[in-house]
Amino acid sequence: MNENHTDRHKKTFDVEVRKHPFLTRSLFPSRISTIKILAILSVWFVISYLSVSHLIHRRVTTELERHSAELKQTAIAVTYHFARSLFYLDILPARIADNLVVRASLRSYSGRSGRQESSVEDNHRFLVSRPELETLNRFLDVERREFDVDVLWVIDPDGTCIASSNFDKPESFVGINYADRAYFKSAMEGRRGKQYAVGRATNIPGFYFSAPVKAGDRIMAVVVAKIDVSRLNQWFSLFNCFVTDKAGVIVITSEKNLENHALAGSQVFQMIPETREKQYKRRDFPVLSIGNYGGLLNPYLSTTFPGSDVPYLLVRSDQDKNGYTIYSYAKLNEIEKLHGLILQITVLVFITGAALILFTAAVIRYMHDMRHSIGVAEDARRELQSLNETLEDRIKEEVRRSREKDNILLQQDKMASIGRLAAGVAHEINNPIGFINSNLVSLGKYVDKLKQYICQLESILKKPCDEQLPKEAATARATLKIDYVTKDIGALIDESNEGVERVRKIIQDLKTFSHKEEAEKTLTDLNGCIESSVNIVWNEIKYVANLKKELSAIPEIVCNPQQIGQVLINLLVNAAQAIKDHGEIIVRSWSDIDSAYVSISDTGSGISKENLQHIFDVFFTTKEVGKGTGLGLAISLEIVKKHGGELTVESEIGKGTTFTLRLPLVLSSQEKISCCG
Repeated sequence: MNENHTDRHKKTFDVEVRKHPFLTRSLFPSRISTIKILAILSVWFVISYLSVSHLIHRRVTTELERHSAELKQTAIAVTYHFARSLFYLDILPARIADNLVVRASLRSYSGRSGRQESSVEDNHRFLVSRPELETLNRFLDVERREFDVDVLWVIDPDGTCIASSNFDKPESFVGINYADRAYFKSAMEGRRGKQYAVGRATNIPGFYFSAPVKAGDRIMAVVVAKIDVSRLNQWFSLFNCFVTDKAGVIVITSEKNLENHALAGSQVFQMIPETREKQYKRRDFPVLSIGNYGGLLNPYLSTTFPGSDVPYLLVRSDQDKNGYTIYSYAKLNEIEKLHGLILQITVLVFITGAALILFTAAVIRYMHDMRHSIGVAEDARRELQSLNETLEDRIKEEVRRSREKDNILLQQDKMASIGRLAAGVAHEINNPIGFINSNLVSLGKYVDKLKQYICQLESILKKPCDEQLPKEAATARATLKIDYVTKDIGALIDESNEGVERVRKIIQDLKTFSHKEEAEKTLTDLNGCIESSVNIVWNEIKYVANLKKELSAIPEIVCNPQQIGQVLINLLVNAAQAIKDHGEIIVRSWSDIDSAYVSISDTGSGISKENLQHIFDVFFTTKEVGKGTGLGLAISLEIVKKHGGELTVESEIGKGTTFTLRLPLVLSSQEKISCCG
């Protein structure tokens, strides 16, 4: 009630007291009654405090459980994507080590006899000038660009780099000795090596992977690949997480204050300072302590970051095979605020309860003042309800903000798609390369026959002219099958050109898909996006389904072609994975006056009604463990919504599923008339 209403009740109450003097004695009870009321109020205060504390603790426990579950999902997803990012680096050195160019160059290399004590500069000049290593340097540079790593280099058994993809750069590794590196020692023992370290020549931290080049039981050299941490830092900056290596040093972090920190009690503090200096280019590391600190956060893992007293909830993933551990974290501002409200809410509840107690006493003592007491109690109830609603709204707002942060994870599905399709694209490239190689072998044999035929003609022409010369020439032509050779050479060249075009198209489509997305949208041929996406995922489709395309002529649309390509690839891969034995996938495109449409239908197992209503939920998946993260469709829906479109699904168990994508058109008036027909 407002202030005037309360004053009116007070005046009425005072008048009633003056009209009934006997009531004055009951308004001022005896000492015993006052003690009883004080005792009741004291007990009520204790009950209020315990009740509010219990409710707040339950709320905090619920929030911690939710945060912990979300962080666990984030840690699993980030660990999966991080492992996929490093997987190809783990196998790349072994692939390079088995290459014929590398082995041929190493066999022709005579070593650095008498130059073991030379300076790095002298070694560099000597090694770069060696003609048998020039081909190896060029080959490493080509492979570096093809596999998108920062540096590829080869180390001799003494630990000296003899060839490198950056051989012609100021920061060239050629001539530098890496014998003390752990990845080199592992490779010299015949095993694949891996290590995080700060670059000796570049001073740039990175991940190193190595493999030995073997000749029987002898190790000829070591191949090493490096990717700079900065390449992954840009990706990790989107998440609240950090990564530690085997020694417990934080090597990647989205929190700048944690850079170059090490976990308390980790292995790095057991290294001698010289070893730390060689690997990390520093001897001292600020300590980050994590653990179970009890109180509200017990039994969850938590910490505080440098320069802040706010606690952070941590979830730690299992250490992967490369020795890296991922921690995801969440700042617990809202939980701290809840904890700080315990006393305030207790006071409010106590005041409300005290008012009710006094109101009850007043009813017993002063029945005529019941209306006034009810009004006061109603005001207190409304105030408490308002406070409860405010608290609920604040909690909902904090939950909404937290979910918005989690939505950033949905944008990283493209890296998983590229990793999932890499093996299939490589297979599609190997097929045309195989028959090109076969054609070149046949072409070589034909050239030899033509050379032999020319030699025989020259020999015939040197003889005295007689009637036998044309017959000898014809015999030689027939014996060497020159007519067949000249006819087949053209077919071989045409077939080889076709294979080269297939490889070029696959690589061009993959480069377009994997290119860093631009913020601006452009006019895009939607049918071209479909063809490019099909080309990329063809190896996923061709073994399980017949692909049928029914593409209509449609106007260009304004969109981000990489993002729309990501949606189409997700839908095509899902369609292929839904088919168990062998079926059919149909891709259709059409348009009306306002929109362009793409539908992708499969004859797979279908989706149940229960799962259909959750199909676009984050982390929801019906696939086997390891085949999906539950992000693809959620990300696709988010992309389509950002383009002002719709993504719908229809499915029937045992018959198949159809996803329909609708995107808005930007048409001129003439185009609209033409589209309507």
